[in-house]
Amino acid sequence: MKTRKQAAIELQPIYNSMEVRKNTIATLMRKLWFDGTNWRCNGIGYDYTI
Repeated sequence: MKTRKQAAIELQPIYNSMEVRKNTIATLMRKLWFDGTNWRCNGIGYDYTI
């Protein structure tokens, strides 16, 4: 299972290429939540699953 930090590092390039506002890894770590099996993040235009 990935840690929150590993998921944020993997998600950052995808998130920053798809969203208008760019985020740092620290911001993504705050936005990520665990649903029991996957790390999830809600963006403005998309929902991301890691």
